[in-house]
Parts: sequence; C-alpha cells; structure tokens
Amino acid sequence: GMYEEGIKYYNKSYAQLSRNGEFMQHYGKALSMAENHENAIDVLEEAAKHYNTTITHTTLGDSFQIIADNKNSEKSYLYAYYMVPNRFYPKYLLAKLYDKTGKTDKAIETAKDLLEKELKVNSSAVDEIKTEMRELLNKYLIMSSS
Repeated sequence: GMYEEGIKYYNKSYAQLSRNGEFMQHYGKALSMAENHENAIDVLEEAAKHYNTTITHTTLGDSFQIIADNKNSEKSYLYAYYMVPNRFYPKYLLAKLYDKTGKTDKAIETAKDLLEKELKVNSSAVDEIKTEMRELLNKYLIMSSS
C-alpha cells in the first residue's frame, strides 16, 4: 500500500528500465493504485509494447474508467479477456463497467455469460464473481418488474 514511496523508486529507475515491460507494468500499476491515472495510462501503454499481459490491460481499463474514458476502458477489458478467454476477472470488470454506465443489455448479457462459463479451476474469487453477477441480474429483474 506504499505506492507513493514505491513510485519514487520507479521514477529513479525509469531511465534505465523504460524498455523493460515487466518493470513498466509494475510502475503503471503503482501509479494507478496511487490514483495518478493519466500517468498510469501512459506507462501501461508503453508496458504493453514490451510485456503484454492481462494485468496491464485490466489496469488500463481501471484507469480509463476512473477518468471517464469508458470507450477505452471497455476496449482494454475486452483485450484482456480475449488474451485469456477462460479467465473470469476481465469479463467481470466489463460487466461492472456496463452496469455503471447504463448499458443494461450488455451488462445482462455479460453477467449471463459469466454465470454459464465453464470453470477450469474452482476458487473463492470465481464464486464471488458469480454471486455478484447473480445479484446484478436480480437487480435488473426487479427493476423490469417494477
């Protein structure tokens, strides 16, 4: 949780490690967690050129969402999902984005997809995602019956 302190060290190392994608991903993630989203986006976009991972793209999606660039947030979450389609987390973030931005049909469709998705490995994180997606669907069911 000491992101600001860590960022000082990342800044000192940046000149030497700016082409090291893993370093850049961690630097961008720290910037995002410290709520320095514009800089996080710049660093993470550079990181993706050298070390293209789902973490890079989900963090980009998070930072884009916070600065209200929902189009690029959606694009980043989709990119992360398509990189490793059996993972739940990127699509979960996408469902939450759709819900937050009033894209009800897409939120419902994405939530249903997650609930029907085949499990590779059962985990408490997947159980929590499925519970939240059921709650999201129930919310829209209640809203449509009112």
